[in-house]
Amino acid sequence: MGLQRREAEAGHSEAEEKIKRQLPPRELEKRAQKLLEEICAKEKVSRQAVASGSRRGQISRTRAKLAKALVEDVGLSLAECARRLGVTTSAIAQILNRHKYNY
Repeated sequence: MGLQRREAEAGHSEAEEKIKRQLPPRELEKRAQKLLEEICAKEKVSRQAVASGSRRGQISRTRAKLAKALVEDVGLSLAECARRLGVTTSAIAQILNRHKYNY
């Protein structure tokens, strides 16, 4: 990949991040809610199971997908993501670090 292309992609990513941060709280809430419902339905895991903090395999994998999407795509903070998923902020940070290369 050429240097100019990487720089352009980096600029594009920065612009997306600014837009995420500019969304009103209600819009973030709607996007987060929709994403939670979609991923839970796709994975056939209830939102209650995800928020329970369970460490069962399918629930943990679903929680990891949700954490990545909520933080990186929706733009939620780690703390807000943790509240929605029933785990600690540290757990979200660990999920993101652990699964960084698996998606």
